[in-house]
Amino acid sequence: MTMTRLPVAMTSAMVIAAVSLGLMVICWNLGWPDPMRLVSVVHCSAVLCLTWSAAGLMLRVRGREAGPRPLVRDLQAVLQMASIVTGLLAVVVMVYAATTEVLIRTPYLSGYESPWQVVVWPTGFLDLAFLAGAVILAWARTREPQLVTLCFWVLVLAGLWLSLQVNPVAYVPTERGWSYLETTRWAVPFIMFSAAVMVAFALGEGYRHHHRRVRAWPHALQNLTAERAPWPGFHYSFGIVSVVLMLGACIHILSPWAAISAFAAGGAALTLAGRRWDENLADVGFGLMTLGIVSLCLIWIPVPRRPSAAHFASIFTVAVVGLAISTAFWHWLARVWDQQLDHGRAWTTAGRLIPSARRVGFLAGAIGVTVSVELAFWPKLPAVTGLDHPSIWGWVCGLGAQVLLTLGLWASARITHKTTLGWLFLFSIAAMGAFVLVRAGDSLIARAWVLYWPLIVPLIGVVALVLSRWAADAERWRFMVEPFLLTGLIIAPVAGLAGIWLVERLALASWLPAAVFVALTGAYLVAVVLSRLKGCLLPALLCAVLAVLSALSRG
Repeated sequence: MTMTRLPVAMTSAMVIAAVSLGLMVICWNLGWPDPMRLVSVVHCSAVLCLTWSAAGLMLRVRGREAGPRPLVRDLQAVLQMASIVTGLLAVVVMVYAATTEVLIRTPYLSGYESPWQVVVWPTGFLDLAFLAGAVILAWARTREPQLVTLCFWVLVLAGLWLSLQVNPVAYVPTERGWSYLETTRWAVPFIMFSAAVMVAFALGEGYRHHHRRVRAWPHALQNLTAERAPWPGFHYSFGIVSVVLMLGACIHILSPWAAISAFAAGGAALTLAGRRWDENLADVGFGLMTLGIVSLCLIWIPVPRRPSAAHFASIFTVAVVGLAISTAFWHWLARVWDQQLDHGRAWTTAGRLIPSARRVGFLAGAIGVTVSVELAFWPKLPAVTGLDHPSIWGWVCGLGAQVLLTLGLWASARITHKTTLGWLFLFSIAAMGAFVLVRAGDSLIARAWVLYWPLIVPLIGVVALVLSRWAADAERWRFMVEPFLLTGLIIAPVAGLAGIWLVERLALASWLPAAVFVALTGAYLVAVVLSRLKGCLLPALLCAVLAVLSALSRG
């Protein structure tokens, strides 16, 4: 009777699997080294991952000394698979624990209940250190570039694990002796750690690029003509972490560390985009830089013991200033970089960055207008109290920020001649007017607006139509032709008609409908005369008829 021997590779695989599984079962049953059994299994998996990876590296070194042997290669493959399986087990459990904790800490998902309760254990840093060591040893053995991306994600997870060690809420004492719960800046460690990791890997890629050039000089210069493949998935991973970091920095924008981290991560993203062009990294880099500028402006606001409506108004005001600076700066920088274009075609990194700078500048302006509108109507919101009579300083700061944003949008529109920036410029002027009217109190201007706004709005439309004609003749103002024209032909008439419909509900003057139709008739006639829009004759005639009917019905 002959006996069949199992292949050595299969035998070693069975032995390694049995040892790994046996150790995990022992840790589970004994509850060692942690009372929580699942945590003990993760500890065991992380140690086994590092052990099998180190064993594979040792076999690699011995294999070089003894020469190539099939047995050594098979054992290395088995150890590599064992390291992957044990490491994947530890990572899956830790990612689940971190994700569950983040969901629980998110205010809008506070009702989320996990079917499995997993604690974010403090010794998880040691597990992640073992996993990172295993990845580094595997890279030293195989030099596979995708392992660099894997190490990047392990370090990012370590930063998240560090943040989750901070309590999400804390009791804040008051002068009266009682205390209240307030959320902490628990995400700031993750923001800082992730930014540091991003900078380190950007520098590492720069060293890799520099080392390649040094090795090519002077006898292998032909190697520089061949484009070297990047680390697989690294740029995508870098972009994803950048977006997550941006969201976290927006939440904790008042922290100085948010500004530092945003600048560092933005610089790293732009550096990567410069070495190997990636438009997505350029966009996120400029976005992080913009966030850093706004955060740098906000960190000088004194933080009260308990937030108030006035404190949030100060935040909105300073944020508008930072966004105005960013809007003007990015468009100005794009204008300076125009010299890097060859008949409109980019041939340098600065030339390629022009569209990204303009996109981010427009986005900063749009956000600035949104915050400006929020600031304008802030005292009238239901939950806001104590801002009915703002101080002189509040008037100066609020109007100053609004004027700065308007000037920034005007300068950007003059540079680019973009109609979209013209619309933002017009909206910022409207927000400035709303800021004044909301805080005017019982003044003559406020009373006139409350009583006669259905008539005032069409008159503003007439002014807009006149300005549209003037902008069409002025070359530097042609970006405002469309905003002025559409405001006079559509937006203002629709607002006036809405006011007619609300006359009875708002108890306005009974003669307002006829006056509004007269104003609309004049507006459309102005469009016919100045802009040569003969199609406006019909609405002008219709508004005139409605004005006569309204006057007769009132009589």
